[in-house]
Parts: sequence; C-alpha cells; structure tokens
Amino acid sequence: MKRIFSLFLALLLLLSALPSLAEQSGPVLIPAELPGLPEGYYAPLGNGRALVIDHKSPCYAICDLESGELTPLHTLEEDTEAWMAAISTAYAAEGESISVEELMLWYHLQGEADMLSTVLPFMGMTLRVAGTHYATFREGFVLNVETGLLRPTAPSVDAQYTTCVGEHFIGYSIHDGVISLGQYTADGALLQTATVTLDAGYALASPHATPDGVLFTLLSGEIDEMYRKVAFLFVDGGLVASPMVELGQWSNNNLSVNYALYSAASGKLLIQADGTALGKNVMTRDAETGRVTVSREPYGPWLDGLMLVDVATGEVQRIGEEMFMPVPLGLSADGSYALIYDHNGSLHRLDMATGALTQTMSVDDVAALFNPVLSEGYRFVGSLGNFVTFPWDGGDYAVYNYGIFRVQ
Repeated sequence: MKRIFSLFLALLLLLSALPSLAEQSGPVLIPAELPGLPEGYYAPLGNGRALVIDHKSPCYAICDLESGELTPLHTLEEDTEAWMAAISTAYAAEGESISVEELMLWYHLQGEADMLSTVLPFMGMTLRVAGTHYATFREGFVLNVETGLLRPTAPSVDAQYTTCVGEHFIGYSIHDGVISLGQYTADGALLQTATVTLDAGYALASPHATPDGVLFTLLSGEIDEMYRKVAFLFVDGGLVASPMVELGQWSNNNLSVNYALYSAASGKLLIQADGTALGKNVMTRDAETGRVTVSREPYGPWLDGLMLVDVATGEVQRIGEEMFMPVPLGLSADGSYALIYDHNGSLHRLDMATGALTQTMSVDDVAALFNPVLSEGYRFVGSLGNFVTFPWDGGDYAVYNYGIFRVQ
C-alpha cells in the first residue's frame, strides 16, 4: 500500500511540474488569426502595433493587432518642400538630377496628390528603431507611432547621429575621446546635455542605437597592434551612462554591433556583432609551379558573433557558436530569456542568467509557418534562410514582413 501511495504521490508531483516544464521549453510561434488585417508589408512598432504598407490599395497605417483598429499615416502641408528635397536626394543617388523646384511644380500639376502615395512607393520605408512614441527609418523618416504623423526628417539637432528613445530624441557626437549627448523634443528643442569622457587609451567609439538608448563599442590602441582592449558603454534615454564594461584584450580590428539587448533581471547584455581579426601575412610557394600565394592568418582569440556579457564583471560567454548567423529577436517581458533565430531555420530560447540554449521550434516547424502564401503576391518557400527575421518586443505578437505571429 505504501508503495502504491508513493507512486501516486510521485505522479502528482510530475503532473504539477508539467506546466512549468512547458513554459521553460517555449515559446513557439503560430500564425495569428487577425480578421480584417490589411494585406501588405508589415513592420514591428512594439506594444502590439504593426506598420502596414500596401502600395496597391494604397494603405499606409498603424494597426493595433488586438483590436484591428487602423490609424492612417498622414503628413503636414508645411513639410511638402522637405519631402521634395528627400526625393531629389534619392534621385541624385540614382544618378539623376531633379531639382526641388521641378518636383514642386510636378506635384502641383498633379493636383497635389496624396504625399504618401507620391513618396513611399519610390523611396521605401525601412524601419531602423521603434520606440514607445516614435520610430525612425533608414530613409530618415520619423513616425509618431501614436498619431500616425510621418515627417521627412528627424528633429534638427547639433549632432552626428540622432535616434528616438521614449518621448524624446537623443543626438550624439564623438570627438577626441569625448561623447557629447543631447536630449531633444520632437520639435528640436534642447532639453539637457551630457558628456562622457572615455578612459585613457580608448580611441574608437562605434555607436549602436537601441529602443532604450545607445550602446558604444570602445577599442583601444592603434589598428596594427596585435591585441586591443574592448569595452562597452551604454547611455540611456535620460543621458545616464552606465559604468564602462571592460571585456579584456582581444585581436579585434573592429567590433560592429548589429543587435543589442539588455536584461535588467540578469544584469547581462546580449550582443550580436561582427568583428574583424588582425593577422599576419604568410607567403607560400608551390614546389611544382613556383607560384607564390600570400594569405593572411588571423591572430586570436577575437570577439565575434553572439555573446552574453555580464555588465558587472565583463565576463563574456560565447553563445551558439555551432549555429549559422544566430540573431536575437527579442527579450521576454521580464528579461529572463531571449528568443534566438538560427539562420539555418530553427528557433531557440536563451536563458539570460545561465546562457543555456533550448530549441523551441525545429527547421521544419519554422518552415511550416511560411508555407503556403501568407499574403497575396508574396510567397516564401522553405525556412527563413537569410531572408528576414521577425523582431519581438516580449509581447503577444512577433511581426514578420508579410505576416503576424502569436507568441505562445
């Protein structure tokens, strides 16, 4: 009888653990059933919102994914000349010279047609950073994600670079080992300034904008030195700089950050970066042909790929070295884990405290999401490959270029 009772108790304990085990192994993606969602191209704006673009309809709008409510994009008449200047610059990049005056005349002769239908089919709209109030685009556009107002340029600020964080814009410049920062309103009014002086020996500061601030990658010494010190510095939307995180000496020529996520829960930065190793020239001669070949053998080790960095200690943990181009898609709402996409086609969960990777969707699972046609006129067969990723803000939805997924 005791044995039966013990087995029964063990079974109860196992069953009670199943929900937590399922939670740890997730999440997975399923196609979101959103009746009435316009077809077209989507971009993630966070907080359950997506930008919807369809040049055929035309439709340019912000969609609330839960309610299906659309907020149409609109422009200001006072920005007309600035829009024409942007088009003129785009034509010049293609080798054609069309002045702002000629474009303004053409626009008036067209009866001052809708500006969005005039500009966007030609120039495109590639999302750069989406924040709580604004989104910026590679083309220089700025979108108010609450009202739908699209403007041709970011606020005019005295800085090399501009990004949006929260309700404000951050401008930053780098000169002679000093980072100069400014916080601006959407109208370009300066609210506050700050400066950060880099530690002695650090000569390079490469910035990477995130929705929460700016991450600076610092390298020391001359470019032809065998080893260089590497460090990170994060500045938030209030211009508050974190302590510099020193990562030690590596054989990096540079370190270009592509993705950066910070988990307050674990105190760690998840970074995906491209690093170029220094090396030495090695000359070999073919004994038969006499042909001389010069190759470059890299020094090592160097920082590259996906890494988890402890902000307090600077310890670097390499992540997913067996993967092909792993990309962090986003952090959970509590910062305890991240979703990682392997460009071979599988999806993984990364524990931000331990660095443990768990596959949540196989290559076949992910491929099934993209077959058959998701949206009229667009077909993608097989896994994602190098085609696209689907950024995730830790909420209920992940937004893919031509579809919306629910995260379970």
